[in-house]
Amino acid sequence: MLKQLDQILSLFSRERTELSVLDAAALLRRPRSTTYRLMSQIEKAGFLDQDHETGLYRLGIRLAALGELAQHSTSLQRIAQPVLRQLSQQTGETATLLLLIDGEGIAVLHSESAQRVVAKGLVGRYWPLHASAGGKALLAWRPEKDGMKLLKKPLKRYTPATITTLSALRHELKQLRARGYATVRGEFMDDVWGAAVPIFNHREEVEGALTLGGPRSRVTRARLPELGEILVVAGEDVSRSLGYAGAYPRRTMSGE
Repeated sequence: MLKQLDQILSLFSRERTELSVLDAAALLRRPRSTTYRLMSQIEKAGFLDQDHETGLYRLGIRLAALGELAQHSTSLQRIAQPVLRQLSQQTGETATLLLLIDGEGIAVLHSESAQRVVAKGLVGRYWPLHASAGGKALLAWRPEKDGMKLLKKPLKRYTPATITTLSALRHELKQLRARGYATVRGEFMDDVWGAAVPIFNHREEVEGALTLGGPRSRVTRARLPELGEILVVAGEDVSRSLGYAGAYPRRTMSGE
C-alpha cells in the first residue's frame, strides 16, 4: 500500500496540482477502476482532497500539515543534534529532544550517556506530559487553557510519585516557571530523574523541549539545579537559532 501511495502522490507537482481519475490511470497505466479505488482510499486517509464539482483530486491538507511539521522538526533536529551531544558529554547523562506531536511528548532525537547505567533515550518513545520533565516543559510555557486541553484525563498514575490531580499539576507548573526549568523525580519510571527546558520558535511559541535524565543514583535532588542551569543556557541558544527574540525563562528561585 505504501508503494501505491507513493505512486499516486508522485503524480502531483507544481505544474500538475489537480488530477482526474482518468488522467491518473493513464499516467500509471492502470485500469480506471483500480486507480479510482486507490485514490478513494487515499482521500479517506486525508492525503488527497476531491473537488466534488469537478471530480478532480488535489493533495490533501493533512499532507500540508505533516510537511510543515517535518520542515520544522528537521530544522530543529539539525540545530539540536550538536547541542544534545554537548549536553550528554558535559553531564554524562542522556540528552533528548522532545516534540509535541498529536498531543503527546515524543522523543525525536537523543544523545545517550556513555555511563554503564543510563536512562534510555529511545527515539519515538512517548513521554506523558504530566509525568515527565520534557512533558512539563511543553505544558508550562504555553497558555494554561491550551496546556490543560492537551492532557488526557484522568491523569494516569505510573508510579507512587506521579502527579494525578490538575490542582497539583498547576501548582507544579507554576513552581517550575518560576524556577526556569522542569524536573521529574521518578514520576514516569521509578528510577529516572531529570530536568528539561522549553525551546521557543520565532513566533515565541513552544517548539519543543530539551531534557537531561539519568538514574536516581546520579541525578540526585542536589544535582537537579546544576542540570537545570546547564539546560537553560542550551535551551536559549537553540531558541535563538530558531529566531526567538523574546526573554528566555530564567531561574528566579534558589534550591529545589
